[in-house]
Amino acid sequence: MESPCLDPHFEENLLKLQLHRELTINPGLPRVFLDRGLLDVLAYYQFLNRDQSRLMRSVIQWMKLEKIYEKIFLIEHQGVMKTTSIRIENIEQALYLENLQEKNYRQLGFIKITQICPALLKSTQ
Repeated sequence: MESPCLDPHFEENLLKLQLHRELTINPGLPRVFLDRGLLDVLAYYQFLNRDQSRLMRSVIQWMKLEKIYEKIFLIEHQGVMKTTSIRIENIEQALYLENLQEKNYRQLGFIKITQICPALLKSTQ
């Protein structure tokens, strides 16, 4: 199986998937937590040094105008990970992606960003 990151349409497909997920959220829900945001995809465009698609540029403009997220939670990397055929980046690259994500949210004016240390996320089981 070829790595998704090697697919020239990887970012675009990821963006379409995330956009579909967000646009189909029930607007009647009082609060929704997403494990990924639309700007997370922008970090992959940057990481892979690929030009942003027209859709990505449109999403960025929409996010600048609408501020579609009330608050951003960024869970800090635990410092360990397993590289697989799907997740091909190493730990240094994963940390770089994490930094790009935070930078992108801040540059678009999202100031309510909370960093969460994984050690604080203990299981209640």
